[in-house]
Amino acid sequence: MKHSKPLILAIVLAIISLISCQKSTEVTLTRVDPLLKILPETALTQPYNEVEEVAAGEHATFQYSLRGM
Repeated sequence: MKHSKPLILAIVLAIISLISCQKSTEVTLTRVDPLLKILPETALTQPYNEVEEVAAGEHATFQYSLRGM
């Protein structure tokens, strides 16, 4: 149950972002490398299709970029 709070927060932030992008006609959600720092001027041209492998007891890190165009 304690893992559902970050998921709910992410969904709420995504909805707020979609509402605030009323001038934009396209919104993209892209999975990016977790070690890459994403700035507003960062161009995401290459798809990130890596498979995350984690040992037992460790945590995997994921990062997504939500952009309005």
